[in-house]
Amino acid sequence: MIYINLYYRLKYCGKTKLESLKKIRQNRNLEILRNICIFIGIEIFYSIGIIFLSLTVTIERIYTILLDREIRNIIKHFFCKTKTTIVLIMNQQHKNTS
Repeated sequence: MIYINLYYRLKYCGKTKLESLKKIRQNRNLEILRNICIFIGIEIFYSIGIIFLSLTVTIERIYTILLDREIRNIIKHFFCKTKTTIVLIMNQQHKNTS
């Protein structure tokens, strides 16, 4: 009877230890998964922050150009230069004969 009692106790304790080890592993795996999700979220928000910062500066520059008349005229003059016109010059001999 003592041996049977010891066998059942060892078997029950063994199951308890295995179940507790499984719970510890599951908790560890869930914690690792949680940390990975947090890390990915941080990376995504960091990337969005960088993109929106650049986009915001670009929009601000465009509005500055649109609102400031002097800058707008300078840019228009720079990009909308007219082509140089060629003027015919009559030579002196042709003028003297007329």
